[in-house]
This record gives sequence, C-alpha cells and structure tokens, in this order.
Amino acid sequence: MVQELIDSLDVEQSVIGSILLDNNMGFFACAKYSITDDCFEDSSCRALFAASMTLSKARKGVDPRTMSAQLVKGGADISWEFMNTCMEKVPTATHAEHYVEALREVYNRRQIVAICDKARNDALMNKDIGSITAFLNAEALNVTTGDSAEYYTLADLKDEKIEQWRHAQEHGFVGVPFRSVPAINDALGGWRNGCVGIVAGYRGLGKSTLVRAECLCQAQADEATALFTIEDPKDIAAAGIVGNAANISVFGLDTGNCRPTAIDDMEAKWTEIGNIPLYISNSATKIEQIISQMTIMKQRHDIKSAWVDHVQYITPYILPGMTRNDTVAHYSSRFTDTAKALDIPIILLSQFGRQVEKENRPPRMSDLRDSGSLEQDSRQILMLYSIPEEINPDSLQFLEVVKNNYGKSGWGVPVKRQDGKQRFSQEGSIQLPPNFNGDQ
Repeated sequence: MVQELIDSLDVEQSVIGSILLDNNMGFFACAKYSITDDCFEDSSCRALFAASMTLSKARKGVDPRTMSAQLVKGGADISWEFMNTCMEKVPTATHAEHYVEALREVYNRRQIVAICDKARNDALMNKDIGSITAFLNAEALNVTTGDSAEYYTLADLKDEKIEQWRHAQEHGFVGVPFRSVPAINDALGGWRNGCVGIVAGYRGLGKSTLVRAECLCQAQADEATALFTIEDPKDIAAAGIVGNAANISVFGLDTGNCRPTAIDDMEAKWTEIGNIPLYISNSATKIEQIISQMTIMKQRHDIKSAWVDHVQYITPYILPGMTRNDTVAHYSSRFTDTAKALDIPIILLSQFGRQVEKENRPPRMSDLRDSGSLEQDSRQILMLYSIPEEINPDSLQFLEVVKNNYGKSGWGVPVKRQDGKQRFSQEGSIQLPPNFNGDQ
C-alpha cells in the first residue's frame, strides 16, 4: 500500500510536470482521458491542476510563474521547488499521454476500492443482497467505461426546456442560428445543441466558403466557434475568413492583382478581428485528436458550435479491419457521442458521391459519400447545389434543408457565390427547391 501511494504521487506529479512543460500536449492528453480535479489524491497536485485549468480558460500561459500567482489568488501555498520537482520527473512532454493514462488507471483503482468498501459495509449491515449486487454492477461499469446511470424525471428537464422556448419567442427559434444565410432558419430552426448536422455539396462549389463565412458570422456575434480545417492549410482558411470581413479578394492578393492599398487594408482588418472567438485547428486530423481538441475548446472557451471541414479527410482513410463505409460510420458515431457530451451542435462538411455529379438532378441524402450512417446519425442536413443554366439565368445555387428532425425539410434559399469576396449572398426568402426535370 505504501508503494502504491508513492507511485500515485509520482504519476500525479508527472502529469502536472507535463502540463508545465507543454500546455497543449498536457491538456490534450487530460481531455482525452477525462481528467478532473477529483483524479488527484495529493492536495498540492490537485491545486496545481485546478490553477492550470483556470489559467487555460482565461487564455493565459501556464508556467511556474503564472501558476504561482494563480495559487496565491486561490489561497494555496505551493513552493516553486514542488513545481520544479514535477517537471524534473518528465523526460519530455511527449510522454504526457503515458502519465495521464497512468493517472486515470490509479484513480480508477481508488474508485473500485471505495465501491468495494461500501458494498462490504452494506453487506455487514445486512442490506439486501440484490441491491448490493446492482450497486456493484452499475458502479463498476461506470468506472471501467465511463457510463454512469443517469436518468431524469420530467420535472428535472422542465426549466431548461421552458427557457429555450422563451428564448425562441424572443429570437425566433431554439437552435444556434445559421447567420450567414438567415432566411434558412425559417425552415432549419437553427442547429440544435447535442446533435450532429451536415452541410453537403459537390467538389469546388463552395461548401468550405459557406462554412468559413458562417464561422465568421458566429464569432462576430460573440458566439465562440471552432473550425477544424482538415482539407486546407490553416493560413488559407484564415485568409479567406479575413478577406470576407474586409471585402477583399484573396485570389487577387495571391496573384498580385489587387489595388495598391489592399494589403494594408487586409492587415488592418486582420488586426481588428484577430481576437474574435473563432478558433481554427489544422493539426487535428485523426478522430481522437479532433474530439480531444473540441473538448479542450469547450473547457477553455465555451464554444457554442464546432465545424469539421470535412469528414472525408479525417485520417486514416480506412481503419484497420474495416471497410471505408465502416470507417466513416465510426467517425459519425463518435461525433454523435461528442455532440451530446459537450452539448453543442457539431456540423460536418461532406462531399457527394461521384455518381450524382453526372446526373442532372437535385442531390438526395443517399448521395452522401461513403456511408449511410452520416444520413442516419445526423439530425439536420443542408445541401448546397447548382441550379441548371436552362432554368437559372442568374447562376444561382440552392441551399436546401433536406433533413430536419425538429422542423421543416424540403425547403431552401437561393444563394449566389461571391467568388472575389469568399462568401455567399442570400438571393431570396425560404421557398421550395427548383424543379430540374419538370415532372414533380
């Protein structure tokens, strides 16, 4: 038992040391293994972890100096020597996940001991064997899988839902609004917290442009937003967003074909909006990385929505022992669980399959590339597609709500891509989709 206590302190100090050496890697690992203050048995390590989370949420650096100042504010007195000891236990920050996994293992063992102690005491007090067994099964499942037996009465759920409806009465709908094309909310009703949504489109027709414009609008409304740009480099995504805000063609800047003041105007706009709550990630390409970073962003910045551009670019292309459809189904399922856990909408961009591009018809949900699970798991789907020239002299596209478990579907809004401005303009109000074939 003495040796286990020493090992526990060693692991806890190593986790703190990992965070001090590399905040991002340390917090990434802690988010992945759902580490909280309760996981630390040592009071000094618990206080240090709590201080590091407070600094992180305040978007401040985490190092011995800032930690010391934060601890003083919280009334804790922990020496620099203790923090140095923590850092000396860690060869490099690349070991962070190893130590965090070990911390979770030690914590789980303590939980199991506590569960068994309670069951033993209940047995000694002659409590019902059936209830003791049920308690052991439920609590052991919670420790080993993280699944707790949460359930609610109607009364438990009343206040939050009534408040949502009062908000809808004031603002027009319950969900997170689609701000860049506001008319679409008349059918969509906003993206719903805890659910996965999809924005689908053909290659090269602007779904990334649409979503970057939407992320900009969300952040400018002071709604913290996360954008995972897997397909394009982060600087290209950022330039498109700022070019939208500045009303300047990024392609013109890239080719040197711009007005003399364009670069200065772009720099000024970038400075002006640089600190809006829009958080862009380009380093996360695997499903575990994306989910961990979403969790960190929720903890630090209380993000209200997360956008993944796009699901077909998540790596690996095929998971071991799976087909491509099975792989995308796995990704879809993980995002569904994460949306519920974080209580935010997660919107995935998706391509259509190649076959539909050859056919002169509006796309259908079954055209989503690689997996029917995307169609099944999502609760709301928007599709962006071109209207044929013969019925569309103005070169419009159509943004259609094709699935909506919580409102209207089969309605949409005409939009027009403003190529030089990195955005779409709304070209009408909510209406039925265009009839391509004249037989509907």
